[in-house]
Parts: sequence; C-alpha cells; structure tokens
Amino acid sequence: MSQCTHCNTETGDRNLSLDRRVEVMSFETETPVLHVLASDAGMAFCGEPCFSKHIPLLIEQLELKRTFPEFDVVAECCRCGRLLDRRQAYVAFALLDATHQAKPWLKSLEVHSDEDFAILCPRCESPDFDLAESVEENLQPSEVPAVVAESV
Repeated sequence: MSQCTHCNTETGDRNLSLDRRVEVMSFETETPVLHVLASDAGMAFCGEPCFSKHIPLLIEQLELKRTFPEFDVVAECCRCGRLLDRRQAYVAFALLDATHQAKPWLKSLEVHSDEDFAILCPRCESPDFDLAESVEENLQPSEVPAVVAESV
C-alpha cells in the first residue's frame, strides 16, 4: 500500500496520482491514440477531496496559468499559452485514478480515469528523451485509446 503524498493517509488499492509523462498523440484513425513514451510516478493522493484541496499548490509549483486543457490536435501550453502540436512529443501531467490488483500469478491496473491536468510545450519543459531512450528498444510505447469527454 502507498501513502498520500500530502496527508500521509494510506491510499489502499485505489490510487489517485499525478504523474509526469512524455506523450505523443496520433490522429490517423477515427479514435485518437495516446502513446506514452515515458512516465514518472508522481504524487499520490488519498482521494478526490485531497487532490482538489491541493490544486492551488500544484498550480503554483508547476507555474501553471490554466489546468485541464481542451483535447485537440493543437492545444495551449498550460504554463505559457503557446500552441503545442500533440503529434510531437510533449510533457503532460496526467491525473490517473486506478485500482491496483495483485494476485499471486498476475499484477494489473484497472484504470477508472486518466486525464491531462496540464500539458507543457517543449519551451516550458523539454520532454526527457534520455529517459525515453533508456527503455529497451524492443518495447513499444503504451497505446491507449483517447476518450473525449462530451460537454453536458
């Protein structure tokens, strides 16, 4: 079990985390595909109320002007406002809500939600290609169908 980064409460099997990723999107099919080139485990939260309470601190620490960017091929950097092309590698801070499942023969992760908290253009934060290149060359990036939330 892990602990909440902010209040030290045990998080249990279900975790809410803010992870730093290097991502690139492909829009070649009807459903956009997210390729995760690298991912660093970030901050763990004991739940949505704890995360929400700490959003102002996260915005300050990451020097953000906005959060939860719109999903599109070209989007605004959450730090400086420059346009960034998601078809090129970029840094994202992703909010992941998932349950860790461990059995003696299998470990898995059931993802409940995965959304960008912030995306940064290469001028604000360069993707760490050294980390991405250190992964074995035979491994393929994770491919996750992107889910586009509809406005209500």
